[in-house]
Amino acid sequence: MRNLLLFFFILLLPIMANASETESVVLNGIRYSVDLEEKTATVSEYIEGENIAIPSNIEYQGSTYSVTSIGNYAFRYGSITSVTLPNGLVSIGWGAFESCMSLESIDIPNSVTDIKGFAFSYCMGLSNITFPNTAINIGNGAFEFTPWYFSQPDGLIYAGKIAYDLKGVNREDITSISIKDGTLGVAGGCFRICVNLTDVTIPNTVKIIGHGAFRDCRRLTTIIIPNSVTKIDYDAFEDCTSLSSVVLSDSLISIGHNAFGWCSGLTTINLPENLIELGGFQGCINLCSINFPNSLLYIRENAFCGCIALTSITIPNNVLSIGYQAFSHCI
Repeated sequence: MRNLLLFFFILLLPIMANASETESVVLNGIRYSVDLEEKTATVSEYIEGENIAIPSNIEYQGSTYSVTSIGNYAFRYGSITSVTLPNGLVSIGWGAFESCMSLESIDIPNSVTDIKGFAFSYCMGLSNITFPNTAINIGNGAFEFTPWYFSQPDGLIYAGKIAYDLKGVNREDITSISIKDGTLGVAGGCFRICVNLTDVTIPNTVKIIGHGAFRDCRRLTTIIIPNSVTKIDYDAFEDCTSLSSVVLSDSLISIGHNAFGWCSGLTTINLPENLIELGGFQGCINLCSINFPNSLLYIRENAFCGCIALTSITIPNNVLSIGYQAFSHCI
């Protein structure tokens, strides 16, 4: 028993080492979670008030903490009528303002780089949104069922410089897509289930391809990721079963979990020399050849799980971690 306890303790050491100490504080009707080590604060819960101004910094026990994020569902169902977001805010969590029925406008600062799915969905009064002019990762349905969304013309609509969604069209009728020049990102789920899509043009300005952006585009055979792209998020091309040719960006740093999962048409993939994080080729049953660049540091869990044709790999010396079942069921 003693040896067993020691074994589990050793397993927990990396988690314990990476854990940050946090405390909770309520200021002006908002609960914050403060990270004592990183000196950052997350808005974790709305308590009261109609006109909310989130500060750039808060003071707690003699220290200053930068407000960098709004947590998942922090204001959901809140009775707020206005909210001011601070410069320095980086991320807005899942459903953070979902169903804030009295919220009419929002100005998203340029510091924000990530808006999670359904962040402002069902805000039935939200008609005016100022988007940042920066590369931003927008999750699926972030602005659905808002007056802003309903006011957009049918077709491919943009949230600032992000290709956001296809509105008022039958996705099965879409065979070709050309994203306009100057676009900085493709939002999560933007072109999902365009089952007859065969041709995609992505301009050399796009930096982020969001989660599930081209999920279930099952007739897509070729995709060229321009050199401007640095991140392909999770599930981005999942179940694109006809995809047989992928040209990846030379600037690509991160391929998210399951990004090319179950793309059974893939037989080989060339990974770029700047890649640091590798997630998703799970279930690519015909993938038989892949190179790992020396820049690679992290191979995430299930990355190549079920790649039954993959018989030989060479892992660079620089790799720091290989996730759980990364190569499970590879013969």
